[in-house]
Amino acid sequence: MKLINKIFFGSAAIALAGSFTACKEEATLGGSDAVYIEIAQTDVTMLVGDTLKISARVSNVSGHDINTPITWSVDNPEVVKLVEVTDTIVKKHKSRSRADEGEGGEPTTPGEGDGEGETPVDPGKPDTPQQMDTTFVTYPVLIAQAGAQGKTTNLRATIETGQFAMTTITVGRNALSGSITPAQDELTAYILQKMDTAWFNVNPIALVDDYDVSYQFNIIEAATQSANPDENVFTHPEDDICIDRKGGRVGIVYTGPRMAGKAECVLTIGNDTESETASIPVYIFPQITGGLTYTNGEGVRTRPGYGPMTPSNQKPMLISESMDVNSEMLVEVCLGVADGYQEQIDNAKAAQTAGYFKWSVEGNAVVTVEQGFDDEYEGGVVTYLKVRSGITPGTARVTYTMPGMTYDRAENNTEQIFICDITVEDYAVAHPVEYIVVNMPGQTDKNISELTVKMGEPLSLDVYTYPDASFTYHIPVVTSSDESVVTVVPRGGGDGYSRRFELKNPGEATLHITSLDKEKDVLVTVLDKVSQIRWAASSASSVPVGGTAELTANVIMASGQPITGDVTFEVSDPSIATVALKPGTNNVAEITGKQAGSVQVTASYDDVTSEPFTVTVTSIEDIDLPANTNAEARCKTNKDLTLRLHLYETSTGSGSTDRIRIDFPAITSNYWNKQHTGSNAAVTFRGADYTANYEITLVSNGDGTCTINGYVELPNGQKIKFTNLTVKQASNLK
Repeated sequence: MKLINKIFFGSAAIALAGSFTACKEEATLGGSDAVYIEIAQTDVTMLVGDTLKISARVSNVSGHDINTPITWSVDNPEVVKLVEVTDTIVKKHKSRSRADEGEGGEPTTPGEGDGEGETPVDPGKPDTPQQMDTTFVTYPVLIAQAGAQGKTTNLRATIETGQFAMTTITVGRNALSGSITPAQDELTAYILQKMDTAWFNVNPIALVDDYDVSYQFNIIEAATQSANPDENVFTHPEDDICIDRKGGRVGIVYTGPRMAGKAECVLTIGNDTESETASIPVYIFPQITGGLTYTNGEGVRTRPGYGPMTPSNQKPMLISESMDVNSEMLVEVCLGVADGYQEQIDNAKAAQTAGYFKWSVEGNAVVTVEQGFDDEYEGGVVTYLKVRSGITPGTARVTYTMPGMTYDRAENNTEQIFICDITVEDYAVAHPVEYIVVNMPGQTDKNISELTVKMGEPLSLDVYTYPDASFTYHIPVVTSSDESVVTVVPRGGGDGYSRRFELKNPGEATLHITSLDKEKDVLVTVLDKVSQIRWAASSASSVPVGGTAELTANVIMASGQPITGDVTFEVSDPSIATVALKPGTNNVAEITGKQAGSVQVTASYDDVTSEPFTVTVTSIEDIDLPANTNAEARCKTNKDLTLRLHLYETSTGSGSTDRIRIDFPAITSNYWNKQHTGSNAAVTFRGADYTANYEITLVSNGDGTCTINGYVELPNGQKIKFTNLTVKQASNLK
């Protein structure tokens, strides 16, 4: 049972009237000259929840106790409640053996084995077994009732004759002064559908029974606000007040508004006449996962996720950096914002601008230059502090702090702290450079000063310092004397020694490399390179025996510039056809047919060879028109007033590729009804051009057509014959 806080001891007694004639007073109601009822506890003050074990003594004039039943009662059971409690009392004793008893069965040793447990029992001896006596004791108890604060009632002890003794029982209140203290120095209100709790220590916790408990959240500062007014307030569940009686604290459950700002949670305990309050600052911002750096060991940019905090995130995170005297450095913290929405990212920025997230510097080795936000990324933002070192080596500590987190438990209410310890050194003195080394990748036994490379090939060089330990502090800077020839690719975080370059055009460029006070130049000569050799679509795929045809090889250079040399052509079988570079060109081949068959022609330039091109050499056979029924012709003077003859396939119409085109430059007038002969007809036949002899007669039919007879003889003796060939007198022949 819990004892009451205050008990006033005294006596409240009533004597029974009447006299007795017995020569000796008896300790009974009937045999006593007078009877007194005395309550042990008088004028008692209790607090709600307190219990009090009560008792009373009935005695006579001689002071002897009278064993008589007592009935207990209270006038108002809503002030204190009267209950009976039963306790169990267990006594242990040693069993007696017959050897220990006399003839009458009495103990042979006075005081032993009398059932009262005076003699110690040895449980290890089998001849002294233990026995237990169990007794049940019932007694009355008072319990102070909730809601009875400030009220009084009477407690009565009545004996069977109807006489009673009475005392007062008062239920009081605990004192409020200094009874409430914040259990947390500061809180955060994460902008999530998640409940947090603000805890207050209440001593004694019974104050929540004595007084009313209430709270309120006040917005002190609004750094941002949601466009929806309903999202700018704290919300609470139905069971918003938690009472932890064992821990002696009261918690207020809440969900933060969708904004950034500062508020306070105020707890009040009291009534209309007196009250006590305490408050806890509450910082409002999105739930954030922080990371001190956002590059991994390979130099790849990584971001923290925007899930909930883990215990490791809640502990201080520490890194160490070094910087040169008289230089600048960015210390960056990557903030992954819960749910990743732009509005939440803006709220996180506003929280820092308002000073809830704080950068600080300890030590005089560096000074703050500026602070701000480096960039945004999907789901977060990078905040930075730019510091500058002085001219004297030393140390400094840069700290980024975010307010404490509730995370539903007071023990997790710790600030997020990110620490960067900076050591300022004079790199020139502490880490000197003796010389710069440039090598091809994997090459360690040389230090090159010049190299020749070709366009279209990747170029990487290992550029480092000696001794190797100085590299980290004096990473070589590489520039190109001609960016149009060689461009330096910016160094990546995980490049190490490797430096990459882009080859833009043929030419020369000098790579100038500096590290601390050392310099080195490397001359790079860039040669053009063949990317591809393609055969032109106009290249002839057949040539008659004794005739010639042209093939064009287009050489594509890596720079896109035209070639400056000649293409070399070869045939697979010179007995079938021969090939030679056409005079006045550097990429056109003339192939001459020797005998019927097929050959493969290849083109080579700068050690690159094309795919083979197949050319068929056809035998010499006269062509008799119009024996070829698929041919038609048109005949008219061209723009130079010379006669031109076009023959084409009827299946494709006049828009088709000409099979035979003949220009008669010597025939400029008097075309009709006469014979024409000559040796300068220009013939295009099967993709090849010829100068041919001719003998033809043209007769106008008067209906827009004319009839041609005669022949055109190619240099190889092959004739294209015209036997009564009727042709249309067409217009606009080109």
